[in-house]
Amino acid sequence: MAEITKIDKLNGKNYQSWKYNVKLVLMERGLWGFTQEGKEIPPDEDATNAVKNAFQLRSDKAYSLIALNVEKHLQIHISSTTDPLAAWTNLKKQFEFVSVTQVVRLNRKFYAATMEEGGDLMKHLTYMTSLAEQLREMEEDISSKKFATVVLGSLPESYDNLLTSLNARKAEELEWDNIKGLLIEEYLKRKEKFENNKSDNALLTNRKSYMSRGRNYDRRRHGEHSRNWTPVDYKPSWNTNK
Repeated sequence: MAEITKIDKLNGKNYQSWKYNVKLVLMERGLWGFTQEGKEIPPDEDATNAVKNAFQLRSDKAYSLIALNVEKHLQIHISSTTDPLAAWTNLKKQFEFVSVTQVVRLNRKFYAATMEEGGDLMKHLTYMTSLAEQLREMEEDISSKKFATVVLGSLPESYDNLLTSLNARKAEELEWDNIKGLLIEEYLKRKEKFENNKSDNALLTNRKSYMSRGRNYDRRRHGEHSRNWTPVDYKPSWNTNK
Protein backbone atom coordinates (compact mmCIF):
# COMPACT_ATOMS: atom_id res chain seq x y z
CA MET A 1 0.00 0.00 0.00
CA ALA A 2 3.06 2.25 -0.19
CA GLU A 3 1.84 3.92 -3.37
CA ILE A 4 -1.39 5.06 -1.69
CA THR A 5 0.35 6.98 1.08
CA LYS A 6 2.05 9.16 -1.51
CA ILE A 7 -1.27 10.48 -2.82
CA ASP A 8 -2.67 13.66 -1.29
CA LYS A 9 -6.16 12.81 -0.12
CA LEU A 10 -9.13 14.46 -1.81
CA ASN A 11 -9.89 17.62 0.15
CA GLY A 12 -12.38 19.28 -2.16
CA LYS A 13 -9.84 21.61 -3.77
CA ASN A 14 -7.46 19.18 -5.45
CA TYR A 15 -9.83 16.98 -7.43
CA GLN A 16 -7.99 17.09 -10.77
CA SER A 17 -4.60 16.05 -9.41
CA TRP A 18 -6.23 13.56 -7.02
CA LYS A 19 -8.23 11.99 -9.85
CA TYR A 20 -5.13 11.55 -11.98
CA ASN A 21 -3.00 10.03 -9.21
CA VAL A 22 -5.69 7.61 -8.02
CA LYS A 23 -6.27 6.64 -11.64
CA LEU A 24 -2.59 5.72 -11.96
CA VAL A 25 -2.69 3.47 -8.89
CA LEU A 26 -5.91 1.80 -10.04
CA MET A 27 -4.40 1.18 -13.47
CA GLU A 28 -1.19 -0.20 -11.97
CA ARG A 29 -3.25 -2.70 -9.98
CA GLY A 30 -5.53 -3.64 -12.85
CA LEU A 31 -8.57 -2.06 -11.18
CA TRP A 32 -9.22 1.00 -13.33
CA GLY A 33 -12.00 -0.77 -15.24
CA PHE A 34 -14.18 -0.75 -12.11
CA THR A 35 -14.57 3.03 -12.46
CA GLN A 36 -15.58 2.83 -16.13
CA GLU A 37 -19.08 1.94 -17.26
CA GLY A 38 -19.26 -1.54 -18.81
CA LYS A 39 -15.57 -2.35 -18.41
CA GLU A 40 -15.89 -4.78 -15.50
CA ILE A 41 -18.97 -7.01 -15.81
CA PRO A 42 -19.99 -9.17 -12.82
CA PRO A 43 -19.91 -12.95 -13.35
CA ASP A 44 -23.08 -14.74 -14.45
CA GLU A 45 -25.31 -16.37 -11.87
CA ASP A 46 -24.09 -19.82 -12.87
CA ALA A 47 -20.43 -18.88 -12.32
CA THR A 48 -18.57 -20.72 -9.59
CA ASN A 49 -18.29 -19.21 -6.14
CA ALA A 50 -14.55 -18.90 -6.64
CA VAL A 51 -15.07 -16.71 -9.71
CA LYS A 52 -17.70 -14.60 -7.94
CA ASN A 53 -15.55 -14.16 -4.87
CA ALA A 54 -12.51 -13.19 -6.94
CA PHE A 55 -14.53 -10.53 -8.76
CA GLN A 56 -15.98 -9.17 -5.52
CA LEU A 57 -12.53 -9.04 -3.94
CA ARG A 58 -11.17 -6.94 -6.81
CA SER A 59 -14.22 -4.68 -6.69
CA ASP A 60 -13.76 -4.17 -2.94
CA LYS A 61 -10.09 -3.35 -3.46
CA ALA A 62 -10.96 -0.70 -6.03
CA TYR A 63 -13.57 0.85 -3.75
CA SER A 64 -11.34 0.85 -0.67
CA LEU A 65 -8.48 2.40 -2.61
CA ILE A 66 -10.75 5.26 -3.66
CA ALA A 67 -12.35 5.72 -0.23
CA LEU A 68 -9.10 5.61 1.75
CA ASN A 69 -7.75 8.46 -0.36
CA VAL A 70 -10.63 10.78 0.52
CA GLU A 71 -10.52 13.00 3.60
CA LYS A 72 -12.77 11.58 6.32
CA HIS A 73 -15.17 14.51 6.37
CA LEU A 74 -15.81 14.02 2.62
CA GLN A 75 -16.32 10.26 2.73
CA ILE A 76 -20.00 10.92 3.36
CA HIS A 77 -20.37 11.40 -0.40
CA ILE A 78 -19.54 7.72 -0.99
CA SER A 79 -20.52 6.08 2.30
CA SER A 80 -23.90 4.93 0.96
CA THR A 81 -22.31 2.60 -1.61
CA THR A 82 -19.56 0.02 -1.88
CA ASP A 83 -19.59 0.04 -5.67
CA PRO A 84 -16.37 1.63 -7.02
CA LEU A 85 -18.12 2.93 -10.15
CA ALA A 86 -20.82 4.64 -8.09
CA ALA A 87 -18.25 6.08 -5.70
CA TRP A 88 -16.11 7.40 -8.55
CA THR A 89 -19.15 8.94 -10.26
CA ASN A 90 -20.40 10.57 -7.05
CA LEU A 91 -17.05 12.21 -6.40
CA LYS A 92 -16.86 13.41 -9.98
CA LYS A 93 -20.29 15.03 -9.77
CA GLN A 94 -19.46 16.64 -6.46
CA PHE A 95 -15.97 18.00 -7.12
CA GLU A 96 -15.21 18.13 -10.85
CA PHE A 97 -15.75 21.82 -11.29
CA VAL A 98 -13.24 23.30 -13.66
CA SER A 99 -12.76 26.98 -12.96
CA VAL A 100 -10.96 29.52 -15.10
CA THR A 101 -8.42 29.90 -12.30
CA GLN A 102 -7.61 26.18 -12.34
CA VAL A 103 -7.12 26.14 -16.10
CA VAL A 104 -4.91 29.23 -16.04
CA ARG A 105 -2.86 27.96 -13.10
CA LEU A 106 -2.16 24.57 -14.69
CA ASN A 107 -1.36 26.11 -18.07
CA ARG A 108 1.06 28.49 -16.39
CA LYS A 109 2.80 25.61 -14.61
CA PHE A 110 2.96 23.54 -17.79
CA TYR A 111 4.35 26.17 -20.14
CA ALA A 112 6.68 27.77 -17.57
CA ALA A 113 8.21 24.51 -16.33
CA THR A 114 12.00 24.27 -16.60
CA MET A 115 14.52 21.61 -15.75
CA GLU A 116 17.58 22.75 -13.84
CA GLU A 117 21.04 22.09 -15.24
CA GLY A 118 22.10 18.66 -14.05
CA GLY A 119 18.55 17.83 -12.95
CA ASP A 120 16.86 14.43 -13.09
CA LEU A 121 15.24 14.12 -16.51
CA MET A 122 13.01 11.20 -15.50
CA LYS A 123 11.49 13.16 -12.62
CA HIS A 124 11.04 16.15 -14.91
CA LEU A 125 9.22 14.08 -17.53
CA THR A 126 6.95 12.60 -14.86
CA TYR A 127 6.09 16.11 -13.68
CA MET A 128 5.41 17.34 -17.21
CA THR A 129 3.28 14.29 -18.03
CA SER A 130 1.22 14.82 -14.89
CA LEU A 131 0.51 18.43 -15.82
CA ALA A 132 -0.39 17.49 -19.40
CA GLU A 133 -2.79 14.76 -18.27
CA GLN A 134 -4.50 17.12 -15.83
CA LEU A 135 -4.94 19.68 -18.60
CA ARG A 136 -6.40 17.03 -20.90
CA GLU A 137 -8.85 16.11 -18.15
CA MET A 138 -9.97 19.75 -18.32
CA GLU A 139 -10.51 19.37 -22.07
CA GLU A 140 -7.39 21.37 -22.90
CA ASP A 141 -5.79 20.46 -26.23
CA ILE A 142 -2.36 19.05 -25.42
CA SER A 143 -1.37 17.14 -28.54
CA SER A 144 1.66 14.90 -28.87
CA LYS A 145 3.41 17.58 -30.91
CA LYS A 146 2.63 20.32 -28.43
CA PHE A 147 3.82 18.19 -25.51
CA ALA A 148 7.07 17.42 -27.32
CA THR A 149 7.63 21.10 -28.10
CA VAL A 150 7.00 22.23 -24.53
CA VAL A 151 9.24 19.51 -23.05
CA LEU A 152 12.11 20.36 -25.40
CA GLY A 153 11.71 24.03 -24.54
CA SER A 154 11.92 23.24 -20.83
CA LEU A 155 15.36 21.63 -21.06
CA PRO A 156 18.55 23.42 -19.92
CA GLU A 157 21.04 24.87 -22.42
CA SER A 158 23.30 21.82 -22.23
CA TYR A 159 20.70 20.00 -24.34
CA ASP A 160 21.01 22.50 -27.21
CA ASN A 161 23.16 20.08 -29.22
CA LEU A 162 20.34 17.55 -29.08
CA LEU A 163 17.91 20.19 -30.30
CA THR A 164 20.26 21.02 -33.15
CA SER A 165 20.39 17.37 -34.18
CA LEU A 166 16.59 17.36 -34.41
CA ASN A 167 16.69 20.05 -37.11
CA ALA A 168 17.12 17.28 -39.67
CA ARG A 169 13.49 16.38 -39.00
CA LYS A 170 10.58 18.26 -40.44
CA ALA A 171 8.73 20.39 -37.90
CA GLU A 172 5.40 18.82 -38.81
CA GLU A 173 6.83 15.38 -38.02
CA LEU A 174 7.68 16.33 -34.46
CA GLU A 175 5.90 13.87 -32.16
CA TRP A 176 6.59 12.91 -28.57
CA ASP A 177 6.91 9.22 -29.39
CA ASN A 178 9.63 10.06 -31.93
CA ILE A 179 11.87 12.00 -29.55
CA LYS A 180 11.18 10.42 -26.16
CA GLY A 181 13.66 7.60 -26.74
CA LEU A 182 16.36 9.97 -28.02
CA LEU A 183 15.93 12.23 -25.02
CA ILE A 184 16.13 9.42 -22.48
CA GLU A 185 19.14 7.90 -24.28
CA GLU A 186 20.95 11.25 -24.13
CA TYR A 187 20.17 11.57 -20.43
CA LEU A 188 21.42 8.06 -19.65
CA LYS A 189 24.69 8.73 -21.51
CA ARG A 190 25.21 11.90 -19.50
CA LYS A 191 24.43 10.09 -16.27
CA GLU A 192 26.88 7.28 -17.08
CA LYS A 193 29.61 9.79 -17.97
CA PHE A 194 29.01 11.66 -14.73
CA GLU A 195 29.23 8.45 -12.68
CA ASN A 196 32.44 7.42 -14.45
CA ASN A 197 34.03 10.83 -13.83
CA LYS A 198 32.95 10.68 -10.21
CA SER A 199 34.54 7.26 -9.83
CA ASP A 200 37.77 8.38 -11.54
CA ASN A 201 38.01 11.47 -9.33
CA ALA A 202 37.50 9.38 -6.21
CA LEU A 203 40.24 6.98 -7.32
CA LEU A 204 42.62 9.86 -8.04
CA THR A 205 41.90 11.42 -4.66
CA ASN A 206 42.58 8.14 -2.86
CA ARG A 207 45.81 7.66 -4.79
CA LYS A 208 47.05 11.15 -3.90
CA SER A 209 46.15 10.57 -0.27
CA TYR A 210 48.02 7.27 -0.23
CA MET A 211 51.13 8.82 -1.81
CA SER A 212 51.00 11.71 0.62
CA ARG A 213 50.87 9.36 3.59
CA GLY A 214 53.83 7.43 2.14
CA ARG A 215 55.95 10.58 1.83
CA ASN A 216 55.11 11.64 5.37
CA TYR A 217 56.07 8.20 6.64
CA ASP A 218 59.44 8.36 4.84
CA ARG A 219 60.12 11.81 6.28
CA ARG A 220 59.38 10.61 9.79
CA ARG A 221 61.65 7.59 9.38
CA HIS A 222 64.42 9.75 7.97
CA GLY A 223 64.06 12.24 10.78
CA GLU A 224 64.23 9.57 13.47
CA HIS A 225 67.26 7.99 11.79
CA SER A 226 69.08 11.35 11.69
CA ARG A 227 68.41 12.03 15.35
CA ASN A 228 69.50 8.59 16.57
CA TRP A 229 72.44 8.00 14.19
CA THR A 230 75.92 7.87 15.71
CA PRO A 231 79.07 7.48 13.62
CA VAL A 232 80.90 4.19 14.16
CA ASP A 233 84.29 5.87 14.92
CA TYR A 234 82.77 8.59 17.05
CA LYS A 235 84.64 9.15 20.32
CA PRO A 236 83.39 11.71 22.77
CA SER A 237 85.80 14.45 23.77
CA TRP A 238 86.01 14.82 27.51
CA ASN A 239 87.47 17.85 29.10
CA THR A 240 89.64 16.31 31.83
CA ASN A 241 90.86 19.69 33.02
CA LYS A 242 87.53 20.39 34.65
